[in-house]
Amino acid sequence: MMFAILLGDVDLTWVLKASPLSCVFLLTFILTLVLVMVNMFLAILVDSIKHVKDDVRRLRKENELTDFMIHRLKTMFRVTDKTSPPSSKITTSQPKPDRPPIPNTREG
Repeated sequence: MMFAILLGDVDLTWVLKASPLSCVFLLTFILTLVLVMVNMFLAILVDSIKHVKDDVRRLRKENELTDFMIHRLKTMFRVTDKTSPPSSKITTSQPKPDRPPIPNTREG
């Protein structure tokens, strides 16, 4: 019965006939259950996203190792030139700002 009330599939005229206070309690109950159900849904969703992110990080590390091994084998058999492996290409240069820095105008 209460689940049917949450879905809105029940005639609630009996609640209105009983007393105004019972209507307030029923609406509070419905609101509380809806919030609990939404909270459970969000908890499941966040947990699933966390698991997917962990899997992506793990696969990325495995792919870096595979790329490194393939590069070493190609270098060993002289298939390619001796450059750094693709996974270790990290840029260390700082991006140049579009505007010049604002000079410090404080005196003292």
